[in-house]
Amino acid sequence: MLERENNDGANPPARPKSNIQELNIKYPCAAAYLQAESWSRASNDVKGTTGDIAKEKIIND
Repeated sequence: MLERENNDGANPPARPKSNIQELNIKYPCAAAYLQAESWSRASNDVKGTTGDIAKEKIIND
């Protein structure tokens, strides 16, 4: 909150109203990409590599 100049932290901006489950259904590729991004940052080498491969496949599909 404090990264923005106009926000003092006492009056935070309103949170966007969205339903994550509905967004995952509406945008399955985006949901899959976010999951793959999470995996690519894993400390386990196999899981990280799998995430990287999945991201490339989602982008090129």
